[in-house]
Amino acid sequence: MPPQGNRPLSSPAAPGSPPDSVLVLGLGNDVMGDDAVALHVCRALRREHLPGVDIVESPVAGLALLDFLEGRDTAIIIDSITSGKAPPGTVHFLQPDDFRGKPGISPHFVGLADILALADRLGLRFPHNLSIVAVEIEQPGGLHEGLSGRIGERLPRVVDAVRSLLPHPSSPVPG
Repeated sequence: MPPQGNRPLSSPAAPGSPPDSVLVLGLGNDVMGDDAVALHVCRALRREHLPGVDIVESPVAGLALLDFLEGRDTAIIIDSITSGKAPPGTVHFLQPDDFRGKPGISPHFVGLADILALADRLGLRFPHNLSIVAVEIEQPGGLHEGLSGRIGERLPRVVDAVRSLLPHPSSPVPG
């Protein structure tokens, strides 16, 4: 069942999560087809029971992301993207600097650049190790559950790409 309103599918800081755990934050909507690719990545990683990794799925965007990211040292955000410059299933590795100075798509939309700037202005403790994994999808259209065949068959590669950004269990969390 899809979430109601802006309620996250998991709490931003699950009780008992170590403060130095790595946050993997998957953004998307289960009823918008390939827009849910990040949620599927989170579910695959959760089945692996990765120590020191806090995996959260959420349909929210904008300022609500502050709640998830504040106080974290390391975070990986996974989302879909429709740049039209790469085939569906392509994994783009982005860094916060790729978003700085780029305004949101409208005055009512708060994008990642806006959130980073606000966190800096407010002096919030924000991840200094922040990676963004954007998965190229075709323009999402209509309401339907499940991934398209193209994205579904590339899902294991996307999971591997995100896993490659995680610290090894025997190594300390980056900080």
